[in-house]
Amino acid sequence: MRKPPDWDLLMCADEADVAAHGWFPCLKARTVDNLMALEGMRFRNVYLTSRAIEHGSANLFHHLYYNARISMGKVLHISDYRENE
Repeated sequence: MRKPPDWDLLMCADEADVAAHGWFPCLKARTVDNLMALEGMRFRNVYLTSRAIEHGSANLFHHLYYNARISMGKVLHISDYRENE
């Protein structure tokens, strides 16, 4: 079985949301509660769950879009998963 990519990030609302999305193909998952965990983290694309979008803050989205712009990545919903991009 192929190992999930480590260049993508999954953002979830809380630990229960992380557990519910264990099927998603990425190695890094974080919650919207702890922005400090995102400091210095590099990722290609960040995928958000619906609950993360509902519970996320303006500071979170600013950080995600800024980091995606630097890395030439994207901020996407999990339904828009891009395996080779």
